Amino acid sequence: MNWEAIGAISETLATLAVVISLIYLAIQIKIQNQESRVQSVHQINETFREVVSLMVPPQEAGLMLAASKNFEALSDVDQYRFTMLYLCVLKNIEEAEYHYRHKRLDSEIWSGLKNQMTDFHSFKASKIVWNKRKHHFSEPFQTFVEQLPDGNDKVFEMININENTK
Repeated sequence: MNWEAIGAISETLATLAVVISLIYLAIQIKIQNQESRVQSVHQINETFREVVSLMVPPQEAGLMLAASKNFEALSDVDQYRFTMLYLCVLKNIEEAEYHYRHKRLDSEIWSGLKNQMTDFHSFKASKIVWNKRKHHFSEPFQTFVEQLPDGNDKVFEMININENTK
C-alpha cells in the first residue's frame, strides 16, 4: 500500500468521523430541545397552580365571586386585591404565550391555557383591570388578549351547575 492510498483512507475516515459527530450533535440538540419544552410546560403549569391556589381560600374565592358580579361595588382594598390576583393570572399566561410563540410550548398545552385565559377574561372586572394595566405587558400579549373572544363569565359556570342540581 502506498502513502497516497493511506492518506486517502485517513481522509475518508476523518470525514466519516466528522459526519458521525455531527449526527450525534444533532441528536443531542433535539433531545435538549425536547427537555427544554417539557421543562417550560412544567414551570408554566406549576406557576398557574400557584396562582389558582391563591384564589381558593374562602376570602379570595369570595372576592373573585364579588368581583365577577360588580367590580365597582368592591372597596378600594378589594379592587386592589382582585387587580393583583388577576395580574398574576395575566403574567402567567403571558409567559405561556411567549413560549408558545417561540415554539417552546405545544399547541395542545397552549390550547388549554388559552381557554382558561378566555374564561378568566370573560367578566367585566377582568376587562376593567386589563384596560387599566395592559401597558404592563408585551405588545404581542396585548394583541393576543385584545383578540380573545367575548365570553360569558365561564369561570363560575360550575357554581351555576351545582346550584341547579340542588
